[in-house]
Amino acid sequence: LCTFTLPTGETRMRVITTSRRWTEGANINDIAAGFDQEAAAVLVARQLSWKMETEEETDCPAATRWLDRKLIELCQRFGDYRKDDPHSFQLMPQFSIY
Repeated sequence: LCTFTLPTGETRMRVITTSRRWTEGANINDIAAGFDQEAAAVLVARQLSWKMETEEETDCPAATRWLDRKLIELCQRFGDYRKDDPHSFQLMPQFSIY
């Protein structure tokens, strides 16, 4: 559940539901087919915001490193590339905003 207040002062509650297609972790195409990149972007942004608020360092380098690691992990798992050719890197369309 997500509760928010509009500029008019009216309070709204939004219910967010998800569905998940169960698959073996090695089946990249099944995972990509069910990937909701907008929901994933919101989730990662919320996690990063929380990390930045709770980190004791003022410039939050730990949170930035965390985000870098998450993006690298996603690219390693779902990216397609030829070794030693950085221009060959591509992500599936399901990951286009990344």
